Amino acid sequence: MAKENLSIKDKIAIVASIVALGLSLYAFVRDTLLNQHVLRASVVSIDEKGDRLLASILLVNAGKHYETLYKARFIYSDDLSTGGGATSNEFVGPIVVKPGEAVVLTLDASKPNIQKLRDDGTIKNPKSGIHLGVIFDPLTPSGQLKDDSKIFRFTELLFSGSERAGSKPRPGDNDRLIDLL
Repeated sequence: MAKENLSIKDKIAIVASIVALGLSLYAFVRDTLLNQHVLRASVVSIDEKGDRLLASILLVNAGKHYETLYKARFIYSDDLSTGGGATSNEFVGPIVVKPGEAVVLTLDASKPNIQKLRDDGTIKNPKSGIHLGVIFDPLTPSGQLKDDSKIFRFTELLFSGSERAGSKPRPGDNDRLIDLL
């Protein structure tokens, strides 16, 4: 039997078929297995009104399922990167976000008292301000409260003694969306 060589057209058709099959498999895996549960958050702005502290929070559900943020509240510390701190009594939540939607929330809480935080040991350095963040407690896809909360660190409230003297971000503070799940 004589061996037949494939023509250039046949080789191109085989390569195109393999590439199309690979792309189809990739799309299938991406659409059915990956990015199923995606919930992201960011603190868009912070404002002080009288004795209140207000934060605008953006929640984005880029996944394919409904996601729930159980609770979001302020957290105060001398350095949030080292862990620990005191949380505000006020919070927002629970909030359910539909797939593909973004929601803006307003977290409204009383301003932290620097002297009280220094007295109870939350702020250990008398020259330190309050490192301010928002702590997020999302629910897992199975409906359980996530074991580890996510903290969005965004600014330091500066003080001169016990009087407010301004604010500025610290190195390592967040400036874009963080993943909650």
